[in-house]
Amino acid sequence: MAISLRAKILISSLGLVLVLLVASSYVLNILVKGQVRRTAEADLRRTRTVFDANRAQRARHLVADSRLLSADYAFRSLVSTYDPATLRSAAQGFRQTLGSDLLAVTDERGILLAWTDDPGRAGANVADTPWAAAALAGDEATDLLAEEGAIVQLTAVPVRPAAVAPDVMGVLVLGFRLDDRVARELKQLTDSEVSLAVGGRLVASTLAPAAREALGRRLPEVRAARGPLDLDLGGERFLGLVAPLAPAGPAAGSTAPQGPGAAPVAIILHSLEPALAGLRRLQRGLWLVGLTAAGLAVGASVLISKGITEPVRHLVEGTRRVAAGVYDAPIVVRARDELGTLAEAFNGMMTDLLDRERVRSLMQKVVSKEIAEEMLRGPVELGGEEREATILFCDIRDFTAWTEGMPPKALVRQLNAYLTAMAAAIDAQRGVVDKFIGDAVMALFGVPVPDPDHPAHAVAAAQAMVARLDALNAERGGAGLAPLRMGIGIATGTVVAGTMGSADRLNYTVVGDVVNLASRLEGLTKTYGAPIIISEATHARLAGRFGTRTLGEVEVKGKREAVRIFTVEPGPVGAGRPGGGS
Repeated sequence: MAISLRAKILISSLGLVLVLLVASSYVLNILVKGQVRRTAEADLRRTRTVFDANRAQRARHLVADSRLLSADYAFRSLVSTYDPATLRSAAQGFRQTLGSDLLAVTDERGILLAWTDDPGRAGANVADTPWAAAALAGDEATDLLAEEGAIVQLTAVPVRPAAVAPDVMGVLVLGFRLDDRVARELKQLTDSEVSLAVGGRLVASTLAPAAREALGRRLPEVRAARGPLDLDLGGERFLGLVAPLAPAGPAAGSTAPQGPGAAPVAIILHSLEPALAGLRRLQRGLWLVGLTAAGLAVGASVLISKGITEPVRHLVEGTRRVAAGVYDAPIVVRARDELGTLAEAFNGMMTDLLDRERVRSLMQKVVSKEIAEEMLRGPVELGGEEREATILFCDIRDFTAWTEGMPPKALVRQLNAYLTAMAAAIDAQRGVVDKFIGDAVMALFGVPVPDPDHPAHAVAAAQAMVARLDALNAERGGAGLAPLRMGIGIATGTVVAGTMGSADRLNYTVVGDVVNLASRLEGLTKTYGAPIIISEATHARLAGRFGTRTLGEVEVKGKREAVRIFTVEPGPVGAGRPGGGS
């Protein structure tokens, strides 16, 4: 289905605005999201720094408290009893006094005498743990371990019989849990969501229940991530960072679960929703402005397109009139721009076409249509070219006697009727009337329009002319007029065809010996009493397709040698001609 120019202008304007709007929204989305992501990544790194600093501070407090308690005389005396029941009872008091989450004591062999979180551990040998082994060797150590669904950061210090004694009579262990309480404190400090995990289990998180559950399901995927990751948890988008946890102090190894999927990790998440909500508000504002601009663009396009399409519509209508042959109806365009200039040029073209059509119409009345088109095809120059053609001459017998005493108007009327019938017969066989010479007709076959079978068409035209004359005489007899008789001479050969005359007056015609021969043969029809006489060259090209009869040889004026001539036997009009007339 064709789309009008006005619709194309509207669609183009609206499309341009929408493309710019979509492109602007797309670029804005990329820029803002990039900035949001960079800000979120910076917040994540800051949260991790705060988290590490918080753990390091707690580790320092644990070490300080452990040193203070291990140096206490009463505590050393209590440890030296190696009484598990007494130590268990005293351990809870010491833990509460120090504000730690865990307090444990071993003997000099590494056998647990007390463990505040799990009394049932008393009697267990922990000497092979890195932290206990370090403390039994006289060193201080920090470590991480999983404790009842929480990550516990602990310190282990040796307990000596005296402050300067080299021997170690046991190990003091203090610890604090990295649980929901710690995660909430970090969130208050950094405004980031903090989750802690060991293996495939979350042990602490500040996330809402739905997001926390979603993170738990995706924990293996999250733990395997390298670098920042995008997460959609419970319908909320987050940028996340996974931070492996290590002892925050002089480490002596770790008793926490080991392996890439088991080590304790902190999962720090920064919600992108506040920033994205701002982006969505900005995009809505952009679309509102863009759609308003699109409405204005449509209105402007309507006005502009009307100013363009109206003159174009007039031009189209004018073009259709020209195509229909109407050249005297100029278009009216009031525009004073390029379209107005185009309209003026179009009207000038119509005037030129009208003048040319008048010339063409006049020429086609003066000469044949084919000759007129040949002369109008391009620049007319004097000259010609050699062509093979068949020339036909036709003349009325006893024309002078026929015209005696006839009024001029009646003569012209009867002569025109005769010439019209002869010209029609010639046209029907692809012939071209070159000129009327009084009552005589000169016709061309094979020029200016090429015709490979021009001899046969010329003979067929002669037969048709004889038949039309018979029909015309029948009408004349009914009107009481005397019958007309005529003779036709036909010759085939090489002629020079072209535009001849002077620079001011031109005529398309042919010249050559063949033209003279055709004229002489037409004159011989009186002598032989035959209506049609053809030359030997014409006869040779017929190839027996017409009934002919030889008339012998005759000397023709202008010819050194005798010419063999033939007449065409009576028969059906056009008998034997290939393909008939056209």
